[in-house]
Amino acid sequence: GGREITVPATTLDMWWQQAGKPHISVIKMDTEGAELFILQGGREFLSEIKPILYLEIEPTNLVIYPYTAKDIIQFLTTVGYRVSTLGGTHVTEENIDELTKCFDTYKASPLSL
Repeated sequence: GGREITVPATTLDMWWQQAGKPHISVIKMDTEGAELFILQGGREFLSEIKPILYLEIEPTNLVIYPYTAKDIIQFLTTVGYRVSTLGGTHVTEENIDELTKCFDTYKASPLSL
C-alpha cells in the first residue's frame, strides 16, 4: 500500500542563506536522533546567529546513527555553546550518559550570553 516519493532536502546553512540570513533567536529541535547531522549542516548559521537551542538527546533514537550523545555535546562545545538540562545542570561529555537516563531535552546557549 505504500509508494516511494522523493523529498527535497537541504542543510540549515543553505536554507538560512537562501532565506536572506534572517535573525533567529530560538530553535527547538526534535529530530529523533538526527540532531548532530542537522547541527553540522548549520555550522555557519550557529556561529553567526548563535540562537538558543532546545534539543532532544535520546539515546534510543541515536542507536541507528554513527554518533553518540557525547558527539553532540562535543560539537556544540566546539561551535561555542554551553549545554545544560532545563533545570540548569551543566552538561559535559563526561556526564551526558548519566544525564540521559533522567532527561531528554536540553538547552544549548551561546557562551557569549
